[in-house]
Amino acid sequence: MEQHMKEIAQYMEIFSQINDLRCQAIISDQVKLGKSDKDTEKNINELSKEFLKLYEEVKKLCEVVEMETFSLKTALGLLPLMTDDETVTQQLIDNIEYYGSTLSEAACKVKLINFVLKSRLSQAGKLKLNESYSTIGELIQDMKCKLLAQKSANSIQTKLQQLRQNDKTINDYGQELSQLFVDLTISQSKGDANSYKVLKPLNEKMAIKRFADGLRNRRLSTIIASRNFDSLKDAVQAALDEEITTATTDIIGHRDIPNNTITATGKHSIEEVWLQEELVSRKETIQVGTTITKGDSTEDHKNMVFTC
Repeated sequence: MEQHMKEIAQYMEIFSQINDLRCQAIISDQVKLGKSDKDTEKNINELSKEFLKLYEEVKKLCEVVEMETFSLKTALGLLPLMTDDETVTQQLIDNIEYYGSTLSEAACKVKLINFVLKSRLSQAGKLKLNESYSTIGELIQDMKCKLLAQKSANSIQTKLQQLRQNDKTINDYGQELSQLFVDLTISQSKGDANSYKVLKPLNEKMAIKRFADGLRNRRLSTIIASRNFDSLKDAVQAALDEEITTATTDIIGHRDIPNNTITATGKHSIEEVWLQEELVSRKETIQVGTTITKGDSTEDHKNMVFTC
């Protein structure tokens, strides 16, 4: 830390000197009178470039120093208070992991651990965890095991294998399947990052196959299965695109009639042709009254109903 501060002080001193030189050049009589020669302009440009270069270096050094120190203000803004909502707990764990990765000094990491244990946990959370931890990794591992609900891998896998689109949209079906795939991988890996990396591609392949097999449109199912996707997200997007393309093609094919069409009854507009098609395709119920004559008397029988 001290080394960084010394470097910053040195750069700032050089920065100040160059800035003074640049200002002197700019306010020189030649520049003010518009009589500057090429050498003067060249010097000003070179000084400006050096000025900007040093400024960027100083900025980077300042950013490094800020990231290496534990900041209470940053921690309060980044780490949410734990509640009964498991989503909040998961966000807290993820943010601890991220913030811990930006801290290089051991003392700063200890401050982060103590801050989490003392001020970010609910009462139930404090009872489940230890009073202290040696590393941020140990804290995160314990939080995942003790604060997040442990779902049965077998139960999740069974649900995933039985899932079908049915009356869901492709997007909703894909999202539900994606959540099951993630839950299954987390459950099987038991918090081990290496196991998660190994299991993720295997389970994703299984989820993609289930997605294709469970689509209610068999033609679409065959198309998605034949493309051998590696990503479930890509498979879902392809299904959505294919659905839109198919629907558009069907509409164009159905409406692809000349504006003036000659029919058996004469020339009709396209609107009349569509209306005729609609009437022909629709089932109509026709009521027919019958009359039977017996001698001098006439009887009206009940209407007979025909469906065509």
